[in-house]
Amino acid sequence: MLANKPEGLIRISISKREINKLINGDNDIENFFIMDGNDQLISEPTHRNQFLTSEKFIQELNSKKSDNGYFMIKMDEENIGVNYSKSSYNEWTYLSIVPIGTITKDSRDIGWYTAFVCIVMIIILIIVASLFSKYFYHPIRLIYQSVATSVEGKKALNSKDEFKSIQSKIDQFQYQIDNQTKHLREFFIIGLCMGQIKIEKINEMEMVQNLNLDTDWEALSVLVIQPNVLGSLSTKNGECELFLHSINTLVSESLSEELRYPPIILDEYQVTIIQMYDKNRDNDREYLYGLAEELKRLVLEYLNLSISIGISRPFTRLANTELAYNEATKALKYHQRLESGMIVSIDDIVLDDSVKNIFPKQIYQELIQSIKEVQPDDIEESISKLMTEIRKNCRSFLQYQNILMQLLSKLLELVQELGISSEKLFGEKVLFEEILKFKDIDEIECWITKTVLPPIIEKYADKQKDTQSNITESVISIIEKEFYSDLTLDIIASKINFHPSYISRVFKKETGYSFSEYLLDYRIKKMKKMLRETNLKIAEIAEIFHFNSSAAFIRSFRKVEGITPGQYRKKYHL
Repeated sequence: MLANKPEGLIRISISKREINKLINGDNDIENFFIMDGNDQLISEPTHRNQFLTSEKFIQELNSKKSDNGYFMIKMDEENIGVNYSKSSYNEWTYLSIVPIGTITKDSRDIGWYTAFVCIVMIIILIIVASLFSKYFYHPIRLIYQSVATSVEGKKALNSKDEFKSIQSKIDQFQYQIDNQTKHLREFFIIGLCMGQIKIEKINEMEMVQNLNLDTDWEALSVLVIQPNVLGSLSTKNGECELFLHSINTLVSESLSEELRYPPIILDEYQVTIIQMYDKNRDNDREYLYGLAEELKRLVLEYLNLSISIGISRPFTRLANTELAYNEATKALKYHQRLESGMIVSIDDIVLDDSVKNIFPKQIYQELIQSIKEVQPDDIEESISKLMTEIRKNCRSFLQYQNILMQLLSKLLELVQELGISSEKLFGEKVLFEEILKFKDIDEIECWITKTVLPPIIEKYADKQKDTQSNITESVISIIEKEFYSDLTLDIIASKINFHPSYISRVFKKETGYSFSEYLLDYRIKKMKKMLRETNLKIAEIAEIFHFNSSAAFIRSFRKVEGITPGQYRKKYHL
């Protein structure tokens, strides 16, 4: 029919039932149908889709404007899904009809099947995981059982968070190890200082490394700190222990571990081994004094406490730690006898035999005697001779400096004899540190003569004045009590333990009278009182005052008063 010149026509007759079988086959879920342009079914309708010929369905289908589409329609209480496609060639409509209930039922069946399969797989996985976890967890369980304490018991072993328990126990062990290592390092340092650990050169660095201590230093030095605590012995010991722990903590926090070994408390000292990395040993002294000054400042600032610091010589072997500790404590003890609150190195106090031998002891004794007797001219002459002699015999500035340190020590001993502290006399200045700051001989001599000596001389002048006043008062007191006896200067000297000539000189200076003049004048006053107030005979009064005779009494009285005792009585008798 479509050819230009058709030559024939074949007609085939197929029933609707056959067409329906050809289209749908054995498909029980989805059915396919064909409708012609007059809305008539070409395939044979079945009991499931007889609604295709119903007016409701045809109206719904015709209402669709598009050539292809999908819609749902409810027929006989059942929801039907319809896919359609309209052909423009022959105006046929091709339909796919699927009941929604059938699709839903199949989906539920698939869902239940899937769920069943998943459950079975999960059970299998759980069983496999349990077996494997038990196998792999067994070592962890053993670890947990080993770290669990007996106190925790079964309750601890049945804990659900074994990993947390293990970690907690590991942290405890680590803390104990760190703490014990810290104490072990401190015991190691104490043993070194006390000479209880003997270290061979071949293994000393190995021992230090095992304790996690630094070994890269070039030299070491020992700093010894002692708090200056005043008070009774029990109070002093208690405060000293408290201050030592505070100082030890302050040193730990203020000096980094790169600069020191662990600080310790040993006996009555806080001890720190300082590490030095400079290969030039000439800088050690300045470096150590700088650290000591900083520690002294921090202790004063945070603890409001004065401290003294002793410094050892640098050393390069740990085996020499005991010697260095003894050097630092020796330096500290040597100067603390005279002055507290200082920083001193062992090099500042140790003098060789040559230095000791050149110290001008004779001139020094003359100087001391002049100071005690407060003779300014003699003091000036003695100090000039002393400095000249020291300059002449010293071969180096360091030797000169050491001699002057020795002189300063002896001058401070004079201060101690006065019963006062150097701080009270010289303020907060630390004299031994001051003398080390000078770089010139003239500066040191000027400092000693202008700064050190004047306060000492002044105090001895005050002491001499007080002593002389006491001597005069003692002499007058004895005269007033024993004027009637046969008093002499020797008798009084034996009573107050001073030389008669010294008493005579002091008494004359203080009163303006000699001893004999003052005694006679006082006796005359008492004689005059007896002449005025009593009827004693002249001879009796003369005997009371130990005159050899009445004539001697009359001569002495007339020499002072200008008249005889009889004339005085006649004139003033009451």
